[in-house]
Amino acid sequence: MHELLTHVYAPPKESTVGDSEHTSALDQTLELIELGYAEHLSREVLAGVAGMSVWHYSRVFKNRTGISPMEYVNNIRMDRAKEMLLVPGQTIKHIASQVGFQDEFYFSRKFKKYVGVSPSTYQRQKRSKIAALSFGTTGHLLALQIIPHAALIDNRRDQHRNLFFSNIPYHLGRSKRMNPHIWQTNVELLIQARPDLIICNEYEAHTLKRTLQRIAPTIVIPWKGLSWREHFVQVASIVGQQQNAQQWLEQYDDKVIHAKEQLTYFIGKDTVSIIHIMMGHLLIYGRRNGGAVLYNDLGVSPSHDLLPGQVYRALDEQELPQMVGDRMLLIVDQDSESQQRWHKLQHTQLWQQLMPVQNQHVYLLDEMPWLDYSPYAHDQIIDETLKLFGGTQHINP
Repeated sequence: MHELLTHVYAPPKESTVGDSEHTSALDQTLELIELGYAEHLSREVLAGVAGMSVWHYSRVFKNRTGISPMEYVNNIRMDRAKEMLLVPGQTIKHIASQVGFQDEFYFSRKFKKYVGVSPSTYQRQKRSKIAALSFGTTGHLLALQIIPHAALIDNRRDQHRNLFFSNIPYHLGRSKRMNPHIWQTNVELLIQARPDLIICNEYEAHTLKRTLQRIAPTIVIPWKGLSWREHFVQVASIVGQQQNAQQWLEQYDDKVIHAKEQLTYFIGKDTVSIIHIMMGHLLIYGRRNGGAVLYNDLGVSPSHDLLPGQVYRALDEQELPQMVGDRMLLIVDQDSESQQRWHKLQHTQLWQQLMPVQNQHVYLLDEMPWLDYSPYAHDQIIDETLKLFGGTQHINP
């Protein structure tokens, strides 16, 4: 595993012109294998792409990777097969064809030799060491009463999950600015953690997917393309908890019904906005994150509807009178840029004249659970909403 990390992050070594040409040609074939593993890839085809003889290419390839070209191709095929076997509804015959095998029985024999168990047995195995590389995935697992083996954690910001911090063995770094150092440290921790499965979204996959796939089978669940309920069902299916997820959703929907009745009494038909000062920018949220609960589930009227699928929109201060509605939920981040923006804003005449400010209907909130798009957080948001509008946490900044 140390060699993997070195290969991924180490700067290129100095080389002669000939070595550079070999490295570039070899990298082209490695790229071809990563993308075209399901195609007919022979040593002859790969050597031709590299512009080398079969013998010379095989020698250069093994010096670089430690194994032969065809072993490498089969390893990639088996790794992708392991990922596909974790997706519900996939047949072994279909998976075999997707990874380059026309004969499912030959595929099964190769798979058992590589993994140690048959594809069907692999599908049924329980995976207890799950790495949640997207923040929301941890909330899905917690709702299913599954503690992730590794998860993104910010001890200061994620207090709504603090009951579970000590039970999660590997704490991966999380920041609003995910720089390369944080990613590298997270990869190092994942290598140490040796998870059975990694679950991430399209953003982590774009940055790290090939690296992650070398550590453990990696499932990508699109964050923007699906609702939190669809995320939840997919995660539950992957970990074999479909029935528990269905029961959780039924209980949640019952809770929503009772909460809606109380909210009608508390705020009537008042419109509500979710405003966020983040890294010095002024944002308004739509029907994702806390808006998914507030607007979609609880039926509260948004002060302004964003475009479908739009998580938030940046605002100019002059837009606030038209955008904030009757009541405002306000989140102000702790970074200096946001605190300075907030200090200046609340002393302006524009702010003082806003309807929710004048009516003392501004509610200053912590970032979490309101910006956590997962069932574990949404259950908490219902409770928080009732407390806010019921008057027990009524705040006028």
